Amino acid sequence: MVSLWLSACAAPAVRISIPAPTLLPHTTRQMQTPGFWISRHPSPDSIFLDDEQIAALNRHIQQNLKGTVDILDEKALRSGIALKTELKKELFKLRRKPLFSRSGQTISPESLDEMKAQMHYLGIGEQIPVRYGVITCFSDQRILPTDDPMLSEPGDSDFDMLQNSALDLGTPVRILHETMDRSWCYVQSELSGGWIRTEAIARCGREDALAWFRPKQFVVVTRAKADIFLTPKLTGYHETVRMGVCLPLTQHNDQQVVVKIPLRNADGDLISEIGYVRASTVHPGFLAATPRNMIQQAFELLNAPYGWGGMYGEQDCSRFIQEVLATVGIRMPRNSSDQAKVGQQLAAFSESVDLQSRYEVLMRHAAGGMTLLYLKGHIMLYLGQVNDGHYVIHSTYAYRNPFETMDQTIRVNRVAVSDLSLGQGSKRGSLADRLVSVRKLSANF
Repeated sequence: MVSLWLSACAAPAVRISIPAPTLLPHTTRQMQTPGFWISRHPSPDSIFLDDEQIAALNRHIQQNLKGTVDILDEKALRSGIALKTELKKELFKLRRKPLFSRSGQTISPESLDEMKAQMHYLGIGEQIPVRYGVITCFSDQRILPTDDPMLSEPGDSDFDMLQNSALDLGTPVRILHETMDRSWCYVQSELSGGWIRTEAIARCGREDALAWFRPKQFVVVTRAKADIFLTPKLTGYHETVRMGVCLPLTQHNDQQVVVKIPLRNADGDLISEIGYVRASTVHPGFLAATPRNMIQQAFELLNAPYGWGGMYGEQDCSRFIQEVLATVGIRMPRNSSDQAKVGQQLAAFSESVDLQSRYEVLMRHAAGGMTLLYLKGHIMLYLGQVNDGHYVIHSTYAYRNPFETMDQTIRVNRVAVSDLSLGQGSKRGSLADRLVSVRKLSANF
Protein backbone atom coordinates (compact mmCIF):
# COMPACT_ATOMS: atom_id res chain seq x y z
CA MET A 1 0.00 0.00 0.00
CA VAL A 2 1.23 3.47 -0.84
CA SER A 3 1.29 5.88 2.09
CA LEU A 4 1.49 9.65 1.88
CA TRP A 5 2.24 11.05 5.33
CA LEU A 6 1.86 14.64 6.34
CA SER A 7 4.07 16.01 9.08
CA ALA A 8 2.05 15.55 12.28
CA CYS A 9 3.44 18.45 14.29
CA ALA A 10 0.42 20.69 14.58
CA ALA A 11 0.54 24.27 13.30
CA PRO A 12 -0.70 26.97 15.67
CA ALA A 13 -4.34 27.95 15.23
CA VAL A 14 -3.87 31.65 15.91
CA ARG A 15 -1.53 34.33 14.59
CA ILE A 16 1.80 34.73 16.38
CA SER A 17 1.92 37.65 18.81
CA ILE A 18 5.42 37.98 20.28
CA PRO A 19 8.76 36.11 20.19
CA ALA A 20 9.71 33.83 23.07
CA PRO A 21 12.52 34.75 25.48
CA THR A 22 15.92 33.13 25.01
CA LEU A 23 15.35 31.03 28.14
CA LEU A 24 11.82 29.65 28.31
CA PRO A 25 9.98 29.96 31.65
CA HIS A 26 11.41 27.89 34.54
CA THR A 27 14.62 27.03 32.68
CA THR A 28 18.17 28.09 33.55
CA ARG A 29 21.46 28.54 31.72
CA GLN A 30 22.75 25.22 33.04
CA MET A 31 19.73 23.36 31.69
CA GLN A 32 20.79 24.30 28.17
CA THR A 33 23.69 21.82 28.27
CA PRO A 34 23.63 18.03 27.92
CA GLY A 35 26.01 17.57 30.86
CA PHE A 36 23.45 18.97 33.29
CA TRP A 37 20.96 16.24 32.41
CA ILE A 38 23.50 13.45 31.94
CA SER A 39 24.85 14.09 35.45
CA ARG A 40 21.33 13.73 36.88
CA HIS A 41 20.71 10.38 35.18
CA PRO A 42 21.17 7.33 37.44
CA SER A 43 22.85 5.23 34.71
CA PRO A 44 23.69 7.37 31.66
CA ASP A 45 26.02 4.82 30.06
CA SER A 46 23.82 1.74 30.33
CA ILE A 47 22.75 0.33 26.97
CA PHE A 48 18.96 0.26 26.89
CA LEU A 49 18.75 -1.40 23.45
CA ASP A 50 21.46 -3.59 21.91
CA ASP A 51 21.91 -4.20 18.18
CA GLU A 52 19.60 -7.24 18.09
CA GLN A 53 16.91 -5.44 20.04
CA ILE A 54 17.11 -2.41 17.73
CA ALA A 55 16.77 -4.70 14.70
CA ALA A 56 13.71 -6.32 16.31
CA LEU A 57 12.23 -2.92 17.12
CA ASN A 58 12.74 -1.76 13.52
CA ARG A 59 10.99 -4.90 12.24
CA HIS A 60 8.13 -4.26 14.65
CA ILE A 61 7.81 -0.64 13.46
CA GLN A 62 7.68 -1.78 9.85
CA GLN A 63 5.71 -5.02 9.99
CA ASN A 64 3.32 -4.49 12.90
CA LEU A 65 2.95 -0.74 13.26
CA LYS A 66 3.21 -0.09 9.49
CA GLY A 67 5.24 3.00 10.37
CA THR A 68 7.86 2.47 7.66
CA VAL A 69 7.82 0.91 4.20
CA ASP A 70 10.12 -1.78 2.79
CA ILE A 71 10.81 -0.20 -0.59
CA LEU A 72 12.95 -3.21 -1.59
CA ASP A 73 9.96 -5.57 -1.34
CA GLU A 74 9.13 -5.92 -5.02
CA LYS A 75 5.68 -7.33 -4.25
CA ALA A 76 4.74 -4.09 -2.49
CA LEU A 77 3.98 -0.63 -3.94
CA ARG A 78 2.64 -2.19 -7.14
CA SER A 79 -1.02 -1.16 -7.01
CA GLY A 80 -1.93 1.72 -9.31
CA ILE A 81 -5.39 1.78 -7.74
CA ALA A 82 -3.85 2.41 -4.30
CA LEU A 83 -1.73 5.26 -5.67
CA LYS A 84 -4.69 6.88 -7.43
CA THR A 85 -6.74 6.60 -4.24
CA GLU A 86 -3.97 8.28 -2.24
CA LEU A 87 -3.56 11.15 -4.70
CA LYS A 88 -7.32 11.67 -4.87
CA LYS A 89 -7.55 11.67 -1.05
CA GLU A 90 -4.89 14.37 -0.74
CA LEU A 91 -6.63 16.58 -3.29
CA PHE A 92 -9.91 16.14 -1.41
CA LYS A 93 -8.25 17.16 1.87
CA LEU A 94 -6.85 20.29 0.24
CA ARG A 95 -10.27 21.22 -1.11
CA ARG A 96 -11.76 21.19 2.39
CA LYS A 97 -9.73 24.09 3.73
CA PRO A 98 -9.07 27.66 2.59
CA LEU A 99 -5.65 27.97 1.00
CA PHE A 100 -3.67 31.02 -0.06
CA SER A 101 -0.81 31.70 -2.42
CA ARG A 102 2.41 33.44 -1.44
CA SER A 103 0.89 36.73 -2.57
CA GLY A 104 -2.19 36.21 -0.37
CA GLN A 105 -4.60 35.25 -3.16
CA THR A 106 -7.17 32.52 -2.49
CA ILE A 107 -6.36 29.29 -4.33
CA SER A 108 -9.38 28.14 -6.31
CA PRO A 109 -10.67 24.57 -6.74
CA GLU A 110 -10.02 25.00 -10.47
CA SER A 111 -6.29 25.33 -9.71
CA LEU A 112 -6.38 21.96 -7.98
CA ASP A 113 -8.16 20.44 -10.99
CA GLU A 114 -5.36 21.71 -13.20
CA MET A 115 -2.84 20.14 -10.83
CA LYS A 116 -4.62 16.79 -11.10
CA ALA A 117 -4.21 16.91 -14.86
CA GLN A 118 -0.53 17.82 -14.48
CA MET A 119 -0.11 14.76 -12.25
CA HIS A 120 -1.03 12.59 -15.26
CA TYR A 121 -3.56 10.95 -12.95
CA LEU A 122 -5.29 9.06 -15.76
CA GLY A 123 -1.95 7.65 -16.86
CA ILE A 124 -1.58 5.51 -13.73
CA GLY A 125 -2.09 1.87 -14.73
CA GLU A 126 -3.39 -1.00 -12.62
CA GLN A 127 0.15 -2.22 -11.94
CA ILE A 128 3.10 0.05 -11.18
CA PRO A 129 6.46 -1.10 -12.60
CA VAL A 130 9.32 -1.59 -10.12
CA ARG A 131 11.80 1.27 -10.50
CA TYR A 132 14.42 2.55 -8.08
CA GLY A 133 16.37 5.72 -7.59
CA VAL A 134 18.66 7.54 -5.17
CA ILE A 135 18.21 11.18 -4.14
CA THR A 136 21.24 13.24 -5.20
CA CYS A 137 20.61 16.47 -3.24
CA PHE A 138 18.45 17.76 -0.41
CA SER A 139 14.90 17.80 -1.79
CA ASP A 140 11.54 18.94 -0.49
CA GLN A 141 8.95 16.20 -0.86
CA ARG A 142 5.66 17.74 -1.94
CA ILE A 143 2.00 16.72 -1.74
CA LEU A 144 1.45 18.21 -5.20
CA PRO A 145 4.07 18.51 -7.98
CA THR A 146 4.81 22.20 -7.56
CA ASP A 147 7.27 24.41 -5.68
CA ASP A 148 4.60 27.07 -5.20
CA PRO A 149 3.32 27.10 -1.60
CA MET A 150 -0.26 26.75 -0.43
CA LEU A 151 -0.60 28.54 2.90
CA SER A 152 -3.24 28.04 5.57
CA GLU A 153 -3.23 31.79 6.33
CA PRO A 154 -2.19 34.70 4.11
CA GLY A 155 1.44 35.54 4.74
CA ASP A 156 2.12 32.58 7.04
CA SER A 157 4.98 31.18 4.96
CA ASP A 158 6.30 28.97 7.77
CA PHE A 159 3.45 26.51 7.16
CA ASP A 160 3.22 25.38 3.55
CA MET A 161 0.40 22.82 3.41
CA LEU A 162 2.07 21.13 0.41
CA GLN A 163 5.24 20.32 2.36
CA ASN A 164 5.10 16.62 3.15
CA SER A 165 8.70 15.92 4.13
CA ALA A 166 12.27 16.39 2.91
CA LEU A 167 14.76 13.81 1.67
CA ASP A 168 18.53 13.98 2.10
CA LEU A 169 21.24 13.08 -0.38
CA GLY A 170 21.68 9.31 -0.50
CA THR A 171 18.05 8.40 0.26
CA PRO A 172 16.94 5.38 -1.82
CA VAL A 173 13.40 5.53 -3.20
CA ARG A 174 10.91 3.64 -5.33
CA ILE A 175 9.75 5.66 -8.33
CA LEU A 176 6.01 5.14 -8.71
CA HIS A 177 4.82 7.74 -11.22
CA GLU A 178 5.75 10.83 -13.28
CA THR A 179 3.94 14.03 -14.18
CA MET A 180 2.83 14.66 -17.75
CA ASP A 181 5.98 16.67 -18.51
CA ARG A 182 8.22 14.28 -16.50
CA SER A 183 9.62 17.13 -14.41
CA TRP A 184 8.33 15.56 -11.18
CA CYS A 185 8.27 11.99 -9.88
CA TYR A 186 6.09 10.53 -7.16
CA VAL A 187 8.49 8.52 -5.01
CA GLN A 188 8.23 6.42 -1.87
CA SER A 189 11.06 6.43 0.63
CA GLU A 190 11.17 4.20 3.70
CA LEU A 191 9.35 6.96 5.61
CA SER A 192 7.09 8.91 3.26
CA GLY A 193 5.62 9.27 -0.20
CA GLY A 194 5.35 12.41 -2.29
CA TRP A 195 6.54 14.40 -5.29
CA ILE A 196 10.24 15.12 -5.89
CA ARG A 197 11.76 17.00 -8.80
CA THR A 198 13.04 14.50 -11.37
CA GLU A 199 16.39 16.27 -11.62
CA ALA A 200 17.11 15.29 -8.00
CA ILE A 201 16.70 11.53 -8.63
CA ALA A 202 19.30 9.20 -10.11
CA ARG A 203 17.71 6.03 -11.47
CA CYS A 204 19.26 2.69 -10.53
CA GLY A 205 18.63 -1.03 -10.10
CA ARG A 206 17.64 -2.87 -6.95
CA GLU A 207 21.20 -3.83 -5.97
CA ASP A 208 22.40 -0.25 -6.20
CA ALA A 209 19.42 0.91 -4.14
CA LEU A 210 20.23 -1.75 -1.54
CA ALA A 211 23.83 -0.55 -1.35
CA TRP A 212 22.57 2.89 -0.33
CA PHE A 213 19.80 1.60 1.88
CA ARG A 214 22.00 -0.70 3.95
CA PRO A 215 25.70 0.00 3.20
CA LYS A 216 28.05 -2.60 4.71
CA GLN A 217 30.44 0.07 5.98
CA PHE A 218 29.12 3.52 6.76
CA VAL A 219 29.34 6.61 8.88
CA VAL A 220 26.35 8.23 10.54
CA VAL A 221 26.04 12.01 10.84
CA THR A 222 26.11 13.00 14.53
CA ARG A 223 26.08 16.78 14.25
CA ALA A 224 23.03 18.87 13.37
CA LYS A 225 24.38 18.96 9.83
CA ALA A 226 27.44 17.71 7.98
CA ASP A 227 28.88 19.38 4.87
CA ILE A 228 30.06 17.23 1.97
CA PHE A 229 33.02 18.48 -0.06
CA LEU A 230 34.52 17.37 -3.36
CA THR A 231 38.21 17.76 -2.44
CA PRO A 232 40.41 16.26 0.31
CA LYS A 233 41.17 19.76 1.61
CA LEU A 234 37.46 20.12 2.40
CA THR A 235 36.84 22.77 -0.23
CA GLY A 236 34.49 22.60 -3.17
CA TYR A 237 31.24 22.44 -1.24
CA HIS A 238 28.77 19.93 -2.66
CA GLU A 239 25.82 19.43 -0.27
CA THR A 240 24.73 19.25 3.37
CA VAL A 241 23.08 16.27 5.07
CA ARG A 242 21.20 16.18 8.37
CA MET A 243 21.74 14.25 11.60
CA GLY A 244 21.13 10.52 11.32
CA VAL A 245 21.97 10.23 7.61
CA CYS A 246 24.22 7.25 6.79
CA LEU A 247 26.85 7.55 4.06
CA PRO A 248 28.82 4.62 2.58
CA LEU A 249 32.33 4.71 4.03
CA THR A 250 35.45 4.43 1.89
CA GLN A 251 38.24 5.66 4.18
CA HIS A 252 38.51 7.25 7.63
CA ASN A 253 41.20 9.25 9.41
CA ASP A 254 41.36 11.80 12.23
CA GLN A 255 40.67 14.83 10.02
CA GLN A 256 38.41 13.69 7.23
CA VAL A 257 36.24 10.83 6.07
CA VAL A 258 35.99 9.67 2.47
CA VAL A 259 32.45 8.66 1.52
CA LYS A 260 30.50 7.73 -1.56
CA ILE A 261 28.05 10.27 -2.91
CA PRO A 262 25.35 9.71 -5.56
CA LEU A 263 25.31 11.75 -8.75
CA ARG A 264 23.01 11.74 -11.78
CA ASN A 265 24.55 11.41 -15.22
CA ALA A 266 23.25 13.02 -18.40
CA ASP A 267 20.86 10.12 -18.98
CA GLY A 268 19.44 10.37 -15.46
CA ASP A 269 21.18 7.23 -14.18
CA LEU A 270 23.09 6.77 -10.93
CA ILE A 271 26.84 7.15 -10.74
CA SER A 272 28.85 7.08 -7.52
CA GLU A 273 31.63 9.52 -6.81
CA ILE A 274 33.87 10.34 -3.86
CA GLY A 275 33.07 13.01 -1.31
CA TYR A 276 34.76 14.21 1.88
CA VAL A 277 33.32 15.15 5.28
CA ARG A 278 34.94 16.39 8.48
CA ALA A 279 35.66 13.47 10.80
CA SER A 280 34.21 15.37 13.75
CA THR A 281 30.74 15.47 12.14
CA VAL A 282 30.27 11.71 11.72
CA HIS A 283 30.74 8.42 13.59
CA PRO A 284 31.82 5.05 12.09
CA GLY A 285 28.70 2.92 12.45
CA PHE A 286 25.86 3.68 14.83
CA LEU A 287 26.31 5.06 18.32
CA ALA A 288 25.46 2.86 21.28
CA ALA A 289 21.88 3.32 22.51
CA THR A 290 22.63 4.90 25.88
CA PRO A 291 20.88 7.78 27.67
CA ARG A 292 24.13 9.77 27.45
CA ASN A 293 24.25 9.47 23.67
CA MET A 294 20.55 10.25 23.25
CA ILE A 295 20.77 13.38 25.39
CA GLN A 296 24.02 14.47 23.73
CA GLN A 297 22.52 14.05 20.25
CA ALA A 298 19.35 15.91 21.20
CA PHE A 299 21.43 18.86 22.41
CA GLU A 300 23.40 18.92 19.15
CA LEU A 301 20.14 20.29 17.73
CA LEU A 302 19.44 22.77 20.54
CA ASN A 303 18.28 26.12 19.07
CA ALA A 304 18.08 24.67 15.54
CA PRO A 305 15.21 26.45 13.74
CA TYR A 306 11.81 24.79 13.51
CA GLY A 307 10.97 23.51 10.03
CA TRP A 308 7.46 22.27 9.23
CA GLY A 309 7.83 19.04 7.24
CA GLY A 310 11.57 19.66 6.88
CA MET A 311 11.15 23.13 5.35
CA TYR A 312 14.40 25.09 4.98
CA GLY A 313 16.36 21.92 5.77
CA GLU A 314 15.27 22.06 9.42
CA GLN A 315 13.05 19.84 11.55
CA ASP A 316 9.64 19.76 13.15
CA CYS A 317 8.92 17.81 16.35
CA SER A 318 8.77 14.35 14.77
CA ARG A 319 11.79 14.91 12.52
CA PHE A 320 13.75 16.01 15.60
CA ILE A 321 12.97 12.71 17.35
CA GLN A 322 13.66 10.81 14.16
CA GLU A 323 17.11 12.36 13.65
CA VAL A 324 18.21 11.78 17.24
CA LEU A 325 17.16 8.11 17.28
CA ALA A 326 18.59 7.47 13.80
CA THR A 327 22.10 7.96 15.20
CA VAL A 328 21.71 4.66 17.13
CA GLY A 329 20.00 2.89 14.22
CA ILE A 330 16.35 3.20 15.29
CA ARG A 331 14.22 3.93 12.21
CA MET A 332 11.31 5.88 13.60
CA PRO A 333 8.14 6.61 11.60
CA ARG A 334 7.71 10.05 10.08
CA ASN A 335 4.69 11.26 12.07
CA SER A 336 4.44 11.98 15.77
CA SER A 337 1.21 9.97 16.04
CA ASP A 338 3.00 6.90 14.66
CA GLN A 339 6.10 7.53 16.76
CA ALA A 340 3.82 7.50 19.82
CA LYS A 341 3.18 3.79 19.20
CA VAL A 342 6.86 2.82 19.40
CA GLY A 343 8.30 1.15 22.50
CA GLN A 344 6.71 0.18 25.79
CA GLN A 345 3.71 2.17 26.94
CA LEU A 346 4.18 3.33 30.52
CA ALA A 347 0.98 5.36 30.75
CA ALA A 348 -1.93 6.74 28.74
CA PHE A 349 -3.99 9.68 29.96
CA SER A 350 -7.56 10.74 29.32
CA GLU A 351 -8.51 14.40 29.68
CA SER A 352 -10.00 13.69 33.11
CA VAL A 353 -6.66 12.58 34.67
CA ASP A 354 -5.47 15.28 37.05
CA LEU A 355 -2.09 16.97 36.80
CA GLN A 356 -0.66 15.47 39.98
CA SER A 357 -1.38 11.94 38.76
CA ARG A 358 0.41 12.67 35.52
CA TYR A 359 3.47 13.98 37.32
CA GLU A 360 3.51 10.96 39.64
CA VAL A 361 3.68 8.63 36.62
CA LEU A 362 6.64 10.58 35.25
CA MET A 363 8.38 10.60 38.62
CA ARG A 364 8.04 6.81 38.96
CA HIS A 365 8.64 5.65 35.39
CA ALA A 366 10.15 8.26 33.03
CA ALA A 367 13.91 8.15 32.39
CA GLY A 368 15.91 10.87 30.67
CA GLY A 369 16.99 10.21 27.09
CA MET A 370 14.86 7.10 26.65
CA THR A 371 11.26 8.23 27.23
CA LEU A 372 8.97 9.85 24.66
CA LEU A 373 6.07 12.08 25.73
CA TYR A 374 3.22 12.51 23.26
CA LEU A 375 0.37 14.97 23.09
CA LYS A 376 -1.96 15.36 20.13
CA GLY A 377 0.12 16.73 17.26
CA HIS A 378 3.40 16.92 19.20
CA ILE A 379 6.15 14.66 20.59
CA MET A 380 9.03 15.37 23.00
CA LEU A 381 12.09 13.67 24.52
CA TYR A 382 12.06 13.53 28.32
CA LEU A 383 15.14 14.88 30.11
CA GLY A 384 14.43 14.58 33.83
CA GLN A 385 13.02 16.18 36.96
CA VAL A 386 14.28 19.25 38.80
CA ASN A 387 12.45 20.01 42.04
CA ASP A 388 8.76 19.80 41.08
CA GLY A 389 9.33 20.38 37.36
CA HIS A 390 9.57 17.76 34.62
CA TYR A 391 11.67 18.82 31.63
CA VAL A 392 11.79 17.93 27.93
CA ILE A 393 13.69 18.91 24.81
CA HIS A 394 11.59 19.32 21.67
CA SER A 395 11.27 21.16 18.38
CA THR A 396 8.35 23.51 18.91
CA TYR A 397 6.87 26.41 17.01
CA ALA A 398 4.89 28.22 19.70
CA TYR A 399 3.03 28.06 23.00
CA ARG A 400 0.24 30.13 24.55
CA ASN A 401 0.05 32.24 27.68
CA PRO A 402 -3.08 33.74 29.24
CA PHE A 403 -3.29 37.47 28.53
CA GLU A 404 -6.27 39.48 29.80
CA THR A 405 -9.36 37.80 28.30
CA MET A 406 -7.56 35.84 25.59
CA ASP A 407 -4.45 33.75 24.94
CA GLN A 408 -1.26 35.35 23.72
CA THR A 409 0.79 33.16 21.39
CA ILE A 410 4.54 33.08 22.02
CA ARG A 411 6.70 32.10 19.06
CA VAL A 412 9.59 29.76 19.96
CA ASN A 413 10.43 28.45 16.47
CA ARG A 414 13.38 26.27 17.52
CA VAL A 415 14.54 23.21 19.41
CA ALA A 416 14.25 24.19 23.06
CA VAL A 417 14.33 22.92 26.64
CA SER A 418 11.15 23.54 28.61
CA ASP A 419 9.25 22.12 31.54
CA LEU A 420 5.79 20.64 31.14
CA SER A 421 4.08 23.66 32.70
CA LEU A 422 4.69 25.59 29.47
CA GLY A 423 1.37 27.12 28.45
CA GLN A 424 -0.17 26.74 31.90
CA GLY A 425 -3.35 28.78 32.37
CA SER A 426 -4.04 29.17 28.66
CA LYS A 427 -7.26 27.97 27.08
CA ARG A 428 -5.36 25.12 25.44
CA GLY A 429 -3.63 24.15 28.69
CA SER A 430 -0.04 23.26 29.54
CA LEU A 431 2.04 20.53 27.94
CA ALA A 432 1.34 18.38 31.00
CA ASP A 433 -2.42 19.01 30.76
CA ARG A 434 -2.38 17.79 27.16
CA LEU A 435 -0.20 14.69 27.64
CA VAL A 436 -1.70 11.65 25.95
CA SER A 437 0.94 8.96 26.48
CA VAL A 438 4.33 8.13 27.96
CA ARG A 439 6.45 5.50 26.21
CA LYS A 440 9.85 4.04 26.97
CA LEU A 441 12.24 3.13 24.15
CA SER A 442 12.41 -0.56 24.94
CA ALA A 443 12.46 -4.03 23.42
CA ASN A 444 9.22 -4.74 25.30
CA PHE A 445 6.54 -3.86 22.80
